[in-house]
Amino acid sequence: MYFLQHYLTALMLFFNINSFKMNTLFNVMFTNLIIGLIVLTVNCQRRCDQIDLCSCKMDDGSILDLTSLGNTDNTPRFKDVQCAAEMNFYSFNPCQPFTEKSCTDAAVCILNPDLTESISIGDAAKAAFQYNQEQQAVIVAYTSGTIVDLKLSEIVLKCDESACTPSIVANGQQSAGDFQLTLTTVCACPNGCDAKGPKRCKNSGAGSLSAGSYLCIMYAIFSNIVNMFA
Repeated sequence: MYFLQHYLTALMLFFNINSFKMNTLFNVMFTNLIIGLIVLTVNCQRRCDQIDLCSCKMDDGSILDLTSLGNTDNTPRFKDVQCAAEMNFYSFNPCQPFTEKSCTDAAVCILNPDLTESISIGDAAKAAFQYNQEQQAVIVAYTSGTIVDLKLSEIVLKCDESACTPSIVANGQQSAGDFQLTLTTVCACPNGCDAKGPKRCKNSGAGSLSAGSYLCIMYAIFSNIVNMFA
């Protein structure tokens, strides 16, 4: 979208009266058409307006809600996840603050390779939702520190309707003071979760039995009955 906007703007500047000696009426019509296309591309850009520290509302009215993913006992839901590229460890907890070593009231924490030192790289109270056009995903950004040593942690929310159990990958430090993790979950899908948990996973997964499982159970019951009368 960003490229298209600039491309259309360039076209509007390129097709001017002096270059092609268009008549005034045609030039006005063409200019209005280009402006209309630019407005259309801007309006078509997706967004996710923040509701609170745990959720946001998409432009189509659907909700992304991470409430059910966060631990409420001051511990991180995703603890000591290692980034292979740099050997550091990351801990993350959506919605609720946690404490780990010197990290307090944190949403995101980085730990050194031997897990002896930790630094908060995202305060739980400083969360901001935004839609990233390039990645086609909602990102939750957390900040920590002062303007002198500001830290930014971006949690890329990857929608997977089969990911009833969330998983996270530590992408590591992207640039000075900028860190990134990718969270894959059904809760990253529009209306995939509410505050209680996934909406589309309650009757699926480990609790479901296949036809083969039922046959095995019936066979076991039948065998027991036969043995009783043998």
